[in-house]
Amino acid sequence: MKTKNTLLAFALLISLSTFAQQGFNYKALIKDNLGNMVANQNITVQFSILEDVAIVYTETHTPTTDANGLVNLNIGEGTTSDDFSTINWGSDDHFLNVQINIGSGLTDMGTIQFMSVPYAKFAENSITEINNLTDAKTIDRSIYLGNGSGNADDGNDNQNTAIGNNALKYNTNGVQNVAVGESTLLSNISGERNTVIGQSAMRRNTTGSNNTVIGEDAMYNNLTGSGNVAIGQGAGNGELGDNKLYIDNSTTSSPLIWGDFTDGNEKVKINGKFEIETANSGTQPNLNLIHDGNTGARINFTNTDTTNGNVWTLYGDTNDTNINSSFNLYHSNTGNIITARGDGRVTVNGDLVVSNTTKIGSSGVAISEVIKLTGTTGGALGSGSNSIPYPTGYNWENTYVVSFKVRTTVGGLGGTSWYTSLGNYNSGDDQSIYIDLGYEPNPANTPYIKLKISDSQYNGAEYVLILMKIE
Repeated sequence: MKTKNTLLAFALLISLSTFAQQGFNYKALIKDNLGNMVANQNITVQFSILEDVAIVYTETHTPTTDANGLVNLNIGEGTTSDDFSTINWGSDDHFLNVQINIGSGLTDMGTIQFMSVPYAKFAENSITEINNLTDAKTIDRSIYLGNGSGNADDGNDNQNTAIGNNALKYNTNGVQNVAVGESTLLSNISGERNTVIGQSAMRRNTTGSNNTVIGEDAMYNNLTGSGNVAIGQGAGNGELGDNKLYIDNSTTSSPLIWGDFTDGNEKVKINGKFEIETANSGTQPNLNLIHDGNTGARINFTNTDTTNGNVWTLYGDTNDTNINSSFNLYHSNTGNIITARGDGRVTVNGDLVVSNTTKIGSSGVAISEVIKLTGTTGGALGSGSNSIPYPTGYNWENTYVVSFKVRTTVGGLGGTSWYTSLGNYNSGDDQSIYIDLGYEPNPANTPYIKLKISDSQYNGAEYVLILMKIE
C-alpha cells in the first residue's frame, strides 16, 4: 500500500528573519514521517499568530518545494482576511503556529514563541511613529516627549525640542529652545534659543532668550533674563538679571565663579583660592595679563574688610612719562607706604629695614648694618681717653665711623650743646676731641674704640656714636 500521501509531514525550521517593510521571512525543509525530503511537490502552509492564547492573524501559502525539499515564505504576504499591520507586538507574548498539508490534510507542526525578530520591527516602527505614544507629539519640526510637554505650542515652525514631563509646557511661540528635564522651562512663553538641562532649571522664565543653563533648579527664579550661563545644581537660582555667569553646586549668591558678559563691563570673579600650576621653561610667564588700550593697565589687590580697601596696586603705562608706571603699597588713606615708579624713583613713607646687605651705586660696597651706640664716659677724660668694646661682629677692619657727637653738663668744649666731630678739633688751651679704632696693647691685641677729649674741665661726657659695617 502506498503511504507517501498518508504519512504525516514535518518541517525543519531553518531561519526566521525580518524582510522589506512589513513581515518576516520563514524558511524550512519539508520531510515526510520517514525522513524523506518532499521535493518538487505542491504543499499548503498555514501560519497563525497568537497573542498569548488568542489567534490574532492567520494566512495560507501554496508553495512548491524545490529539489531539496525547501520552501522560502514571507509571513505577512500570504492569503488572508486579516490585517498584519494591526498586530500589537508591544502587548503580551506572541507565538507562531505552523500547519502543513502535503496531500492528506493539515498537520499541526507545533507552536513556537517569537523572540526578537518581530519586536525589533516593532521598535523600528516606534521610532518613526512618535505621535503614537500617549505622552509624545511632533508639531511642525518641534518634538515634545513627556506628559504636558509642549501643550501650548501654537503649531507654527517653532523648532523646539523638549524631553520631560511639563517641559516647555506653556510655550506658545518661543523658537529653537531645547529643554531636557521635568518642568524645565515650564513657564516659557516666547523666550528663544534657550538651552536648558536639568529638572526645574529656568522653571519660571517667560521671555528670556539665549540662556545656557545646566543643573537642577539652576536659574530657577529668573523671569526675563537673557544671555545668562549657569552650570551646577542650583547655580544662579536667585539671579534675575542678564548676561551673568554662575558656576557652583549650590544656590549661593557668591558662587565659586561669577562673571558679567555685559559689553564694557566684562569681568570674572573667583570666590575662593586661585592656583596656577604648570611646567615652565622659564622663558614664558605663567600668568600673562594683557591690557587692550592706551590708557594704562592696572591691577588692584583689595581687602574688603579694611577702610581704604586697596592693599596694593600695580600700574603700567606705555606713554613716555614712565612716572605713570608704578608699584604702590597702600597702608591707609593717608598715602602709599612704598611707591616704585617707572623712572627709577622709590619712595618709602616709613621705616626701611634691610635684613641683608645693601649696595649704593653700581660700584658700591655691601653695607650689612648701621648701628647707634650711646652712653656716658666713666669719668673725666682730661688728657686721657675712654675705651668701649666693639659690638658683636664689628672689628677695626670692617667698621667705619659715620658720625660721632659728644656733650657735657658743664662749660668747656661744646658746652652743654652737642659737639660733632670725626677727627681732631683744636680751639686753644689744648682742647681737642677725636675717636680712634684699633687694638689695646694691654691686654695684648684687645680691639677697642677709643674716645678722647682733652679738656681739664670735663668730669664726664655723653656720647652718640654711629657705626657702619662693611662686608
